[in-house]
Amino acid sequence: MKREAPVVLLVAESLPYPMVKGGDYRNWQHLNTLADCARVGVFGICSNDTRRRRVPDLPLLCWEASTDPALALPPPQGMRLAGRAWLLDPEGHPSDLFFSDHAARELAALVERLRVAIVVLEGLWLNRYLEVVRRSGCRVILDCHNVEAQLAEELAATCTGEDLESRLRREVLPARTCAIERRMTCSVDQLWACSPEDERRLRRRYDRVAPIVVVPNALRLDDYEDVAAPSRGPCPTLVFPAFFGHAPNVLAARFLVEEVLPLVAQACGDCRLRLVGAMPPRELVRAAESDSRVLVTGAVSDVRPYLCDATAMVVPIFQGSGTRFKLLEAFAAELPVISTAKGAEGLGVEHGRHLLIAETAEDFAAAALELTRDPALAGALAARARALVAERFSWPALRTRVCDAVAQLES
Repeated sequence: MKREAPVVLLVAESLPYPMVKGGDYRNWQHLNTLADCARVGVFGICSNDTRRRRVPDLPLLCWEASTDPALALPPPQGMRLAGRAWLLDPEGHPSDLFFSDHAARELAALVERLRVAIVVLEGLWLNRYLEVVRRSGCRVILDCHNVEAQLAEELAATCTGEDLESRLRREVLPARTCAIERRMTCSVDQLWACSPEDERRLRRRYDRVAPIVVVPNALRLDDYEDVAAPSRGPCPTLVFPAFFGHAPNVLAARFLVEEVLPLVAQACGDCRLRLVGAMPPRELVRAAESDSRVLVTGAVSDVRPYLCDATAMVVPIFQGSGTRFKLLEAFAAELPVISTAKGAEGLGVEHGRHLLIAETAEDFAAAALELTRDPALAGALAARARALVAERFSWPALRTRVCDAVAQLES
């Protein structure tokens, strides 16, 4: 007699469809690949994103978000002071903003109602729900989108000011993030890492960790079949798609506006920069208002038209870990990529074969001009990069790995 597929519940910061940021793309891939070996449901912690309430066309057991009005980003007026309570706790952390007793009760009731066997917890920022699902007897997977302690340390190094936010990032958050990550990585049943590099980082940082499975970021290639060939105009159009609520993306955009764009313009007389994505800070909006070469779109329903209109994607990421969906999207769309080594890590790509690696503003500008003036090089890089995605980072390539990871917890 065939055994019934287990119930797997993905607990995410927000309901992950339609996708806004990299974490949504990763959660969306999990829902689609887990469907081959499990009955799947989703619980979103944040309550206020009404765009996410439309249930996607998937065979899901549930698509629910917390009803707690305090779990909103940003917190509603009147609840913002309570949302800063972590500052007064010697062991507090910004991840406390994602927790409430109300949501914990909702989650516990959902786990019991669905008879959940395995919970996939989206990252360290939902750490306070670990004990909630543990009490139900579930097996727990911690999906590590980043090695968060490393990211906190790298961002701390960029914070040189004496304002409260800079001092917190520099003096408080790295140690507290490390303590939470150390506890989480040894308390769950399985860790999912985005790359072999992240697996090695976790093992180096922490003495005891749960079994680690490398579950790379991946795309459905069919979604990019009809994307037109990239722009081949005489002057570069550079695109940087990103969720600008993530600090490394803001630093990257600032680098492009202040350092790279002037060099490209000086060399060729004209160029365009497209910063595409949700939650752009006021400084980027002001940059676009004062410079017609810069476009800041805010949230868009579909990034692919901006990929079609570009000469290259630029990814000047200097902090973080994991792997970046934006590179996979460019590869799938056969759009040439210029990236730092940090931005491209974890994908097994090679400079001059799949993309161009640049580390300084001068390097980025030179690479942009080279791709503009040498369409044969641009086309060859793009074709090899798409082949790489098809082989290693497509949903069919991922399904067996995900289902094997689930089976390990059932045995």
